[in-house]
Amino acid sequence: MEAWKLQVFHRHSLNWSVEDASAYLFNSATGLRVPIFGNLQATAQVNFDRNSNPAAGAKKNDYDYLLTGGYNW
Repeated sequence: MEAWKLQVFHRHSLNWSVEDASAYLFNSATGLRVPIFGNLQATAQVNFDRNSNPAAGAKKNDYDYLLTGGYNW
């Protein structure tokens, strides 16, 4: 029997403007992935994005909360 495996993950990126040192975009994804049955898995994830110079009317910070299912092969 295969051992139960919980996966923790984090990915991020930072893009800085060469034209304006105060302008940047930061994106990150952090979460947990849990095997359910066989190759089926569930993922709980939080995405955080920050834009230092957003468009008019837009917020600098953006959060997304995801609960997804998937298949791993």
